[in-house]
Amino acid sequence: VNFASPGWGCNRKLVEELAEELQHRKIERGNVAQIRQLEALDKSSREIQFKLASTIERLGSNYPPTPKDMSTMYRGVMAPKALTMDRPHNEPSQTFETKEFDVTNYCTSFFSFVCSLGCAGPCTKEKIELQPEEMVKTTQ
Repeated sequence: VNFASPGWGCNRKLVEELAEELQHRKIERGNVAQIRQLEALDKSSREIQFKLASTIERLGSNYPPTPKDMSTMYRGVMAPKALTMDRPHNEPSQTFETKEFDVTNYCTSFFSFVCSLGCAGPCTKEKIELQPEEMVKTTQ
């Protein structure tokens, strides 16, 4: 978190907390566009799966096949993993809650106020808001 030096420039705990939260979100979320694509693909595949299941049911067959049918169909050869494995994720991806951090650098604000003989106005406040899919830095 190279852009932030909150407090009097030495609020290490807050900077570490912010860095930890950003790292956690990066690992958990990954690239937002890629995740959206994967979620759309997953939705399409589930729709196809439901259509296929209703078609198979209409034809009077059962899916997935029973273990007995599997051994008959594959005769000792290992069945495709798609038929035997559980889905890795059955719910949509995690949505993060919005978190807010005050990263105001009091040294910069103080010296800017003093060096401008008060013309710079009151303390400039900086805030980082971690929204579900992006980070927004605001200066007031």
